[in-house]
Amino acid sequence: MIQVRLNVPVRRIRTDNGTEFVNQTLRDYYEEVGISHETSVARSPQQNGVVERRNQTLIEAARTMLIYAQASLFLGAEAVATACFTQNRSIIRLRHGNKFQPKADIGIFISYAPTKKAFRIYNRRT
Repeated sequence: MIQVRLNVPVRRIRTDNGTEFVNQTLRDYYEEVGISHETSVARSPQQNGVVERRNQTLIEAARTMLIYAQASLFLGAEAVATACFTQNRSIIRLRHGNKFQPKADIGIFISYAPTKKAFRIYNRRT
């Protein structure tokens, strides 16, 4: 049975309309286990923003690896798999606790940036 880390059974799964998610084998499994399967509207990446951003990050990392190694574009799938493997094992440390804690550093206003629409701030941490 599919469960998350909290040992709570999954009741609903939302995917896109890819054939790897919409097929008779999964349909039978979802019905057997009691999972409701929902699909997003076709050609609407806005409904799946987190996944789309993750895919974009993987493609950019793979492209960077191929360019740096001067490898053939033929190895694109392997580069994406390597980028995914690496990113899944990267340690991500949250800098801020939750959404109600302050996220900005305390700084001292120096001046307005002369050529940009920005401020010049002194930050002791950086």
